[in-house]
Amino acid sequence: MAINASLTITGALTGLPEGSTDFSFTLLNAASPGLRDVLTITAAMTTALQAVTIPSGCLYVLIVPPASNDKTIEVAGADVAGATLHPTNPTLLSLPASAAALYIGVSATVASNTNIQLYFL
Repeated sequence: MAINASLTITGALTGLPEGSTDFSFTLLNAASPGLRDVLTITAAMTTALQAVTIPSGCLYVLIVPPASNDKTIEVAGADVAGATLHPTNPTLLSLPASAAALYIGVSATVASNTNIQLYFL
């Protein structure tokens, strides 16, 4: 069942040559799948990227790694080498409407809290 999803990001940049600037933007999806998935980091993910199906209607995915993670996380649109993500900070990706899958891999498994949370908006 689709939901109306809204994600607002607000912040400020200071110390710029021209001074400081505030920003705020809102991402909307009136037909969001509104789903959360928990991806367990497995040994297989250290040798090949794991495909994650993108739900219909999804325009954005928020990837939240384990807070204690110190391993490399990669994300790609195909089963090939991808972009390296920050090991602990969340990453927001804007997806094309044609995206059917997202591929995620890690450099090694972690001992505790071995889940990557995915929020499909």
